[in-house]
Amino acid sequence: SQNDTYVLELTGITINKYIKYVNTDLFNNLKALYSALQNNNISSTQVSVDISTDDVEVNFKSENKTLKIESFENFSNYFQMVLMIMQEEKEKSGVIIIDDTGGVYFRELSD
Repeated sequence: SQNDTYVLELTGITINKYIKYVNTDLFNNLKALYSALQNNNISSTQVSVDISTDDVEVNFKSENKTLKIESFENFSNYFQMVLMIMQEEKEKSGVIIIDDTGGVYFRELSD
């Protein structure tokens, strides 16, 4: 039988300490992120999610890229733009930002 388990590695939260988050925007945002990753066949072993700050950061381990999400409004649409940027900037390390005005852009990390 197929294993339907898809687990996201979260940094910056302890469920016991933050159980009140379970029905908040953060939880709903994480569900949107989870769905986008799963729907685009991005293995959960290839990403880790840091929620220790106000912005959600997704580390794409094998791509040397971090996705910084300042806003989850229209997230599924913007995630498609993120995937295109990841393809276009495949050889570069950097940060992809979905800003709170709806912009999506790439900032290359300099050595």
